[in-house]
This record gives sequence, C-alpha cells and structure tokens, in this order.
Amino acid sequence: CHLHHLTTIHCGNLDAEVLNHLSRLPSLLELKLALQPNVQFQNELLFEQLRVLDVHAQDIPSAVDLVSRMRNKLTNLSIFSDDRTGASVLAQLFCCLSTSVSHYSLHRLQIMVAERPSHDLFSVLKLEDLHPLLSLNRSTHVHLDIGCEISLDDVAASEMAQAWPNIVLNKFLETPLPSSMSPIGLLCFLKHCPNLLELTLEIDFSFI
Repeated sequence: CHLHHLTTIHCGNLDAEVLNHLSRLPSLLELKLALQPNVQFQNELLFEQLRVLDVHAQDIPSAVDLVSRMRNKLTNLSIFSDDRTGASVLAQLFCCLSTSVSHYSLHRLQIMVAERPSHDLFSVLKLEDLHPLLSLNRSTHVHLDIGCEISLDDVAASEMAQAWPNIVLNKFLETPLPSSMSPIGLLCFLKHCPNLLELTLEIDFSFI
C-alpha cells in the first residue's frame, strides 16, 4: 500500500470495508467523510493517530456506531446528520462520546442535525442528558444545532461552567423552549469561564 504517509483525507461516501482499511494508516491525522447509507461495522476501527474527524451521516445512530468503535485522541469532532433525531437518540450519542473519546484531548465538538424531529419524536434534552458531554472537560468549542429543545436553568449553567472552564465558544441553537436560565445563571457562567468569547443561550430576563 502506498498510502501509509497520508495525513489528511477528505472524501465522499465510504463503506465499512474502506474505513477499516483507512483506520490502519499510521499517519492519518484528519479525516472528513460521508458515511454510506445503512453502513454496518463489524470490527473496532483503530485510527490510532487521528485527531480531526468530520463525519456526515444519514442518521445519528450510524455516527454513534462509528465513533463507538474508535479508540483515539480526537481533538476536533464534527457530526452532521440529515435525519430527524429525537432526544433519546442524541442522549445515546452523548453517552457514546463520553466513553469513546478521550476526555483529555477533545477541544472542539460540533453536532448538527438538518431536520427538526417530527411531532411523534418531539422531546426535550435535560441537564442529565448533557452530563456525558460535561465529562469532556478540556472542551473549548461546543456547538449544538440539533433541532431538539434543550431545557436549561441556573443549575445547568453552573454545572456547564465548572465542567468547561476553558470554553471559548458555546452555542446551543434551535432551543425555542422557554428558558429558565436567569441573568444570575449567566453571570455565574461568565465568572467561571474567563476565556469565553461567544455564547448563544436563551436567558429569561423576567427574573430581574
């Protein structure tokens, strides 16, 4: 094989067999790909040196399956999905990230879902669903645009701030649920996160 010195690969649809082959490349640092629809993995994927993973999946469970088979020290992870996704599936993804990705290496996390969940999938992410993400305590950039409402209050703000003291960017988009986070919660967040440059959260100023 003449690919052993490759450090970066950007490509289209890949199946399980090709990914298994790429996972053995000793120098691969960055991989951007689209997962072939209905892909099924059989083995663990090494990717020992991989640091940047950008995956476009037809559905979140496929991305969960991919990440759960990797044991590496990713610094940047981006997941994009075209499918509608409910809170329970997203919570499963967060748990997978907590157990599969190194807590000490991941700095940038982006999860984007193109479609809002249909009425029968409608559900709300709560603080306990986010706890696995809070274990990624070296995070500097967290961007969630998941089409699913997120319930946050001052307790959540305090826990996030203490879990992510190095956060620079924190974006939680598409959360039309009425906010329970007050300006006090916002101030608590800002106090614990001195490096913060950009914050996108709903704040309820009626508490003033």
